[in-house]
Amino acid sequence: MNATEWKKVRELFEAALDVAEDDRAQWLADACAGDAQLQKQVQEFLDADGEQQLQALTSIEGIAPELLEAISESTEADATQALIGSRFGAWRLIREIGRGGMGAVYLAERDDGAYQQQAAIKLIRAGWDSVAIMQRFRAERQILAGLNHPNIASLLDGGLSSDGKPYLVLEYVQGIEFASYCNQHNLGIDARLRLFLTVCAAVSYAHTRLVVRRDLKPANILVNENGQVKLLDFGIAKLIDPATGISESATRMFTPECAAPEQIRGETASTGVDVYALGVLLFTVLTGRRPYSAANTTPAAYEQAILTQEPLRPSSAALTPQPEAEGLRALAQPFGLTPSHLSKNLRGDLDAIILKALRKEPEQRYGTVAEFARDIERHLARLPVSARRGNIRYHATRFLQRHALAVALVALATLSLFIGLGLAVWQAEQARKQRDLAQIEASNARAVAEFVTGVFDAADPASNDGANPRASELLDIGRAELAERSDLQPATRVALLVALGNAYIGVSKPELGFESMQEAMKEAQRSNSPATMVAALYGLGYAHNANRHDQEALEALQRAHALAEQHPEIDLILREDVAFLLGLQLHNAARYDEALPLLQATYEARAARLPPSNQERISAMTMYTTALTRRGDAELALKVIEPSYQALKSGEKMPLKRQKDILAARAYPLLTLERYGEAELDYREVLRLDEQVFGVGDLRTSVSMNNVAICLSRQSRFAQARDVMMRVVEIYRARGQTDDTQVAFALVNLAAILRKAGDPAAAFTALEEAIGIFARRPDVNNQQATKARFEMALTQEALGQFEAALQSLELLRAIAVNDGERYIYIRNPEPDLLNARLRTRLHQLPKDCALFALQKFPKILPKQELEANILQSQCALENLSPEAARAIFMPLTRDASALQALPVYVQTLQLDLQKRFESPD
Repeated sequence: MNATEWKKVRELFEAALDVAEDDRAQWLADACAGDAQLQKQVQEFLDADGEQQLQALTSIEGIAPELLEAISESTEADATQALIGSRFGAWRLIREIGRGGMGAVYLAERDDGAYQQQAAIKLIRAGWDSVAIMQRFRAERQILAGLNHPNIASLLDGGLSSDGKPYLVLEYVQGIEFASYCNQHNLGIDARLRLFLTVCAAVSYAHTRLVVRRDLKPANILVNENGQVKLLDFGIAKLIDPATGISESATRMFTPECAAPEQIRGETASTGVDVYALGVLLFTVLTGRRPYSAANTTPAAYEQAILTQEPLRPSSAALTPQPEAEGLRALAQPFGLTPSHLSKNLRGDLDAIILKALRKEPEQRYGTVAEFARDIERHLARLPVSARRGNIRYHATRFLQRHALAVALVALATLSLFIGLGLAVWQAEQARKQRDLAQIEASNARAVAEFVTGVFDAADPASNDGANPRASELLDIGRAELAERSDLQPATRVALLVALGNAYIGVSKPELGFESMQEAMKEAQRSNSPATMVAALYGLGYAHNANRHDQEALEALQRAHALAEQHPEIDLILREDVAFLLGLQLHNAARYDEALPLLQATYEARAARLPPSNQERISAMTMYTTALTRRGDAELALKVIEPSYQALKSGEKMPLKRQKDILAARAYPLLTLERYGEAELDYREVLRLDEQVFGVGDLRTSVSMNNVAICLSRQSRFAQARDVMMRVVEIYRARGQTDDTQVAFALVNLAAILRKAGDPAAAFTALEEAIGIFARRPDVNNQQATKARFEMALTQEALGQFEAALQSLELLRAIAVNDGERYIYIRNPEPDLLNARLRTRLHQLPKDCALFALQKFPKILPKQELEANILQSQCALENLSPEAARAIFMPLTRDASALQALPVYVQTLQLDLQKRFESPD
């Protein structure tokens, strides 16, 4: 079971525990949505009983401790009872007082008569005695032995039990959890901060002893009746390498609610994870809630929130209701404040301090716990805190990182606006009109600057009462502001509406982007400006594309391109962008002859002014070379890619996306040229980069995984290819949308691999599902659907269903006649070859043997030509004469490697013909 599968099993198991036992079976069947394997795995955990099952579970590396806690309670009850009264060294167990991830803790008392003392003894829990856990338990003893701090529960003793298992004797702490103590004693904000500083002191001390705690959480921070803080449980703490500042293990054992992003990603832990956990603790102590949305109720959902969402601002959290809270007033009451006063006291320094500790990037947090504590001390002393220096720049940087596409589009649209205004000056009459239009240009430039500044000001907590709006909320603010502006020129309004539309699309709100583009079109029609109209049509085409309105996108872009061609005075960059997007749209519609000149012109224009590592040039290069490859010019495509590829190989520093785009562009023509080993290396590097950016198993890695599988299949490494492709199908299915064209696309590729691996029955099953999905889509004859039907014909041939295969081919031919632009094999002889093979098998060959018209194809591979001639020779033998057949066959190659590339049936024909024509009379 891999990590993704385990996460799904864990989520369903946790949810199932809350369902009544009588209803659980039906609930689980519904939740698994037909996934029998998933249902079986969850049910096994629900049925888990006995030590044997627990031992099997604990052998899984990195298993989630909270799940094992849940499924092992009943198993351990008897073992716990049997231990009461047992003696460990000088100590006798009295009762169980708690359980951790791998250990149970018992209250014990001294039993050797030397003196009276109570202690806490920690034992490995029943069923948890794997080698890895025993090692971890001994490591905890080593770590605690080196720690001597008044706020860390100390190690008193330790040894081995009679059965050889280690035990720890720890200081017994009678106290309550940190937050509960603060609330029960009605501590104010300053008092809570001072108590929190003692926690920081203990953690900082551990760091000086090269120990990173890794799982700081409220349950392990107690406060005794004297108000003394004690840190408990160093079970998953790790020693830090003094040379690197990080711990040597990235084992996934932590509490999700308190985990730092790098822990969730499985990266090695530094002291930054403890800084983050302390930030979570302080957030909780001051607001009564967690830093992320209350909607994220499952551990998996909350982990995703930690990775992708920005934490709530503490001052805002104090005023935000949540379903599980008793009420805002109840949360604020222990402080002796109203919710509004609590929020006011948190605003400013404390917002900045906590949010700095919670930053996603470890290097953007406090460098040490001591620095974190120092800022709190400065706040208590009413001195400036370091967290507020450069805070606005940090938030601006985060915004740009999260929404790079949207911001880039805003910048592009703004640049286009200035260029368009300059054109208005050029078009105007001399003298007075030049002067007047220049004034308009300056006025509109100020309007654009004010608008963009206003939108970004909304992200500054100093100007919006501490709020921290999401990107889409900032765009909503900008849209509302734009609607109220009546002083803008039409060109200005169009540029801003297009920028907003592009930004909405960039933050996955394409429907709002489309609305903005429609408004831009209405404004452009009133402007009487060709340049403004082209910009609006370009934006509308982009929005149609984002909303999958393919035909409407094509029409808008064709209008934009035609208008731009009629007005050469329009800015060259805008004309270039229109040509590129139109070429892309035509390419996606399989209209390669029309797309290629546009894509070529775009690439050549960008290559003339931009370096090989520039992203705009790389984007144009990718589409141009893809079109070239599909036209049969893969060698030329490689030559076009070479400058950018050499820039990459030279070690020139460039973002990961550019590296990936260059390698993916190069791999495609390599694959087409049958240089499979080289293509595989490039695609594997693309996959590595994708996984580095998005994480292993992320949906966005599926395309590169698919390409790796294709390379493996082309090298006849079918078992490996099948495993990779099945993983792609799993990733798509995990989205919970079984009626999805992406699932169907992956199933078609999997079927091709299964067929080549000699399992046509399994391929047939996968294709039936894929074709069923396509049949339920509005666009039933899209490119992938035709590919699925052709693959079905090949599979039916492999199953010996020759008549059925011919019927599948006839359906494809009907599509080609009615909608040739969508028929992806219109330039490929493979359907004709399959038709000839099937008719040869069925003895349905035409009397004139007019099987092929190879000249109609722009390019035919040597192996395809060889197969065509062998089939043609067989046809001549059956319907014309032996002499005609011999004339076709004898010049053909006898090269074994060339013949091995042919279908087995055609190889058999070749051998039969060779025996006939080369044997002595």
